[in-house]
Amino acid sequence: MSFTLLSESTPKARKSHVCDWCGELIEKSTTYYRYSGNNSGDFQCTKMHLECRDAMDRDIKDYDSWDYEFIPRDNPRGKTIAEKDNEQYQKTRHV
Repeated sequence: MSFTLLSESTPKARKSHVCDWCGELIEKSTTYYRYSGNNSGDFQCTKMHLECRDAMDRDIKDYDSWDYEFIPRDNPRGKTIAEKDNEQYQKTRHV
């Protein structure tokens, strides 16, 4: 797969959106991160809370690869995939 970034911005929401990282609502008038691009021939537009974008950036650094992907709307707000997995592991240890 290849991804070509076409644009990115941090607009103020004119209406509510759903965060593609965590699945929670991005409230109207909230500043959020938006990027769009071409993903293997398909147009893609992604919207995220600013803290979710930060989590994705941390996750990419930990992943250390250019072919990074995530499951949309499947991550805790503002947490990396590793942080989510660590929290789940800690919960099972204390049961």
